[in-house]
Amino acid sequence: MQAEIDPAEPRKANRRGRRKGTAKEHPATNLMIGAFLLIVGIVFGVIDLGDAREDHRLMADGVRTQGVVTEVDFERMRKRSMRKVISVAYDVESGRTHSTSYSERYRRKKEGSTSDVYWEMVGSKVPLFYDPAHPGKAVVEGDERSFSGASLRGGGAVLMSTMFLVPAIRGFRKKRKAAASESTPAAAEEAATSSGT
Repeated sequence: MQAEIDPAEPRKANRRGRRKGTAKEHPATNLMIGAFLLIVGIVFGVIDLGDAREDHRLMADGVRTQGVVTEVDFERMRKRSMRKVISVAYDVESGRTHSTSYSERYRRKKEGSTSDVYWEMVGSKVPLFYDPAHPGKAVVEGDERSFSGASLRGGGAVLMSTMFLVPAIRGFRKKRKAAASESTPAAAEEAATSSGT
């Protein structure tokens, strides 16, 4: 004989299973994760904005010169995406040679094979700006970091932190309310007992 199953029971189990893993059940854990993401976002944001500011300073106050592409490497970013890492050598006013690098997305359909791109780019000239006080610091024209782009990484981490901080704050508030509601009847009972004596 087959036992009858209450159709409501599986639903209850599923609901409990879902609730057990939700963020609201673990406010302390969410608070730690959210605080970590917030700190990481602020640190990355400050670093990226500082790099963007340095690039724009070089573009405004640096010495403009022509660099020569000496090497092109291809790095895989994702399964179907690659980028070109381009090394550039440049001479400064003192006569010394320095080098820098920048990256671009590689589009095979538009640019051809990696071999074609390599031999086409090596030896070509690119304009760049370097710091006369620190000639090793340089930025290739057109590759300078923008302030809006620099804020994306830090801003994304800060935004993600709110997904943990908001449930954490709500969870702590619920716990505080629950603790207050549990303590109220006990306090009333104790007061009634003491008044009766």
